[in-house]
Amino acid sequence: MCLIFIDIYRYLERYCQENICKICTIDQPPKLLTDDDWDLGVYGNFTSLDNARFEKQMQEDFAESVLRLFAFGHNKVMRKKYEENSSAIIAARNYIKELEPEPLIAVWKDLVKADFRPLLEKLSVPTLLIYGEQSNYYGERLANYMQCSIVNSKMYLYKGADHSPHLRQPDRFIEDILEFMRPAREPSQSVGDG
Repeated sequence: MCLIFIDIYRYLERYCQENICKICTIDQPPKLLTDDDWDLGVYGNFTSLDNARFEKQMQEDFAESVLRLFAFGHNKVMRKKYEENSSAIIAARNYIKELEPEPLIAVWKDLVKADFRPLLEKLSVPTLLIYGEQSNYYGERLANYMQCSIVNSKMYLYKGADHSPHLRQPDRFIEDILEFMRPAREPSQSVGDG
C-alpha cells in the first residue's frame, strides 16, 4: 500500500498529471513523520527520533517491530490482539518472518523522507480518498486535511475500519471504486419542439 501511494505521488511530481485519469489512496498521509508544523503523520506524534528507534528495532527483529508499530497506535482492538497474541497476530508474524527485511527497510527509509504536501494543492485529477475511522496510524483529521488540500477529491471515512478499510469492508470498497471509475454522465439532452 505504501509503495503505491509513494509511487503515484512521485510519478505526479516527475511527469505531471496529464496521463492520469483518476487516483485512489487508502489511509495514507502526504508525510509520515511528525514535527513542529505537522501532526497528522504516524500516530500524530512519530518524530525523527521515534523513527530512528524504529529503524534500529527493524534491524534487530523486523517482524516484531512491524507488528508493534501496527499494534501500538490508535486502534485499541489491535493492541489487545497483540497483547493476547491472537491467532491473527501469530499468522501476521509468521507471514512477516517469511519476508526479506532489507528491501522493506530500504522502502521505509525512503518513505519517511517524503513530504508530498506541496503536491496536493496542485492536483486537479479526480482523487478518491478512503480512510479508516479506527486507523491505527491516522484518523479523521488527516482525512479532512487531505480532502481540503486536493481540490477535486471525494473522501470516504469507513466507520469501524482500521488502516486497511478495503480489507475490512471489501464489498463497500468495491462499490466505491466502481462508482468512482464510472465515466461522468453526460448532461441529458432536452429535445426541442422545433
